Amino acid sequence: MLSAQPSEHSQSRIDEAFERAFSFDGDDVVQADYARYLCVLVTGFLEQQVQQTILSYVDSQDDRRLSSYIAARLRRSRNMRRSQLLELVGEFDLAWRSELLQRLTDAHSAAIESAYASRNSIAHGEDVALTLSQIREYYQYIREVVEFFRHIVRVA
Repeated sequence: MLSAQPSEHSQSRIDEAFERAFSFDGDDVVQADYARYLCVLVTGFLEQQVQQTILSYVDSQDDRRLSSYIAARLRRSRNMRRSQLLELVGEFDLAWRSELLQRLTDAHSAAIESAYASRNSIAHGEDVALTLSQIREYYQYIREVVEFFRHIVRVA
């Protein structure tokens, strides 16, 4: 139908970028640039994975009209901050929302919020005090959120 399976390619691309960033032994300015770049990738990863997971589920229902509608709706979904993520998930299934909410720790929520706050500041040309270690930690939590969500949708 309209979607691809959740992509491991984007995850491996980000993992490889982290490897390059941490292996680079350069000045702090370049390290900070890498952290900002990775922040954009990490937040985009969350958005893409949530969208692809939902589209895969909808496609499995074998209704082309529904798939088309959901794909159009998801294209407008940006900034998957915690509240927007829970709202979107709840629009599909309140049980999914409830289960995701139970799995999200304060650390998961803080990682999502911090990554998006940094990304939005970066996008508006503001200075961001973000380190490679911080964005790697956010990424680890965000990957867990993606896995939680994939598991919830497959179980449903």
